[in-house]
Amino acid sequence: MKAWPEIGSKVTFTGVHVFWFTNIVKDANELLEVGKEYTIAKLELASSWCGVRLEEFPDKLFSLSFFKYDKNLTTEEATKIERDEWETVKYEHVTLAELRDREIHESGRPPSE
Repeated sequence: MKAWPEIGSKVTFTGVHVFWFTNIVKDANELLEVGKEYTIAKLELASSWCGVRLEEFPDKLFSLSFFKYDKNLTTEEATKIERDEWETVKYEHVTLAELRDREIHESGRPPSE
């Protein structure tokens, strides 16, 4: 579960980072000011990132990861997510063998041969 900012809410530009789409980095560097607030006009969710259009620059696409917004989850908030959803996030980048080993350890069962 990810809490996205609402349309019309304010976000603060924190600067760019290494990002796949160089045109998005270029536009952000040229048009946005670090520390300045902008207004969300539209979100464009993709499989690996979230694009954002701002009311101030509606014809330009930026990465939501360049902004700070009220709905960012803290560690404490993230731990309140239902166990199944949290486990999916927590184990997203582990191998199947690691998952099997964790399941065996957590269940207390001996490994099956």
